[in-house]
Amino acid sequence: MDDGTIEQIATADLTAAAAVVDLADDIVGKAVQQLSTTGGPDTQQVLAYDIAHAASAVATARSLLDYGAKGDVEAKITCAFAADMAHDLASKVLGRENEWGVQRDALGDAHQFISDFAAPEFLASLAEQAGPRHLDS
Repeated sequence: MDDGTIEQIATADLTAAAAVVDLADDIVGKAVQQLSTTGGPDTQQVLAYDIAHAASAVATARSLLDYGAKGDVEAKITCAFAADMAHDLASKVLGRENEWGVQRDALGDAHQFISDFAAPEFLASLAEQAGPRHLDS
């Protein structure tokens, strides 16, 4: 992480987290379109499974954006999850861009975000912090 301390980065990057979620959602949308033009889930079962898994992670990351706005710890958890979601999506797409209907660098804009928030030192900083549940609000 070259732009500041772990504490400074998380809150400042909720906007970046939202952009990564939007990017991932766009990739999933393109994959759904691609799936529909290549025979659907009956002929493309692996792609359909990967799309479903990715879509679920994208939806979860999107729901965390509101949680992330509630405080510093919440923002860190949100960024960590969004980075993990994007990294997982990248591993599904890499080498299969044609199947997903995307360009080779489809997640290029998420690279720095993934690098920052999937970094071992950042994740370790969250290990001893329980995220507030906000169940009373």
